[in-house]
Amino acid sequence: MGLLGDDREWSHAITDAAQWALPYQLRQLFVMMLLFCQVSDPAKLFDNNVQLMGEDFAYRVCQQTPRIHQNILQEHIRLSTLAELDRLLRDVGYSLDHFQLPRLSHLAFPPLESRLIMDELAYGTTEVNEQLN
Repeated sequence: MGLLGDDREWSHAITDAAQWALPYQLRQLFVMMLLFCQVSDPAKLFDNNVQLMGEDFAYRVCQQTPRIHQNILQEHIRLSTLAELDRLLRDVGYSLDHFQLPRLSHLAFPPLESRLIMDELAYGTTEVNEQLN
């Protein structure tokens, strides 16, 4: 438990590092904070910084599928970042569960590397609804 139960300093550290560090380095920093700092609410710290830590995942998906729905993109960023954090934590003998971070649902994690899936996810539901009405 942090001294005051406030993780602002850790969040500021990630935000400051984002000015010069790459997303994979931010994920490594996050894991180091979990292991060696007194983070009082890891899940909240994750939620506040997931966009910075997952920027490379967002870029990759947007390059492949420019019209992807924002909700799907955000969920992909979140799940990809969690998966990578889980891998980093497992490399040192821990898991997401140990730090009360959200669990990975592999069923809810579609492989966005598949071109067919990417095309289907990018299909505009708004346009379809307009055509039907």
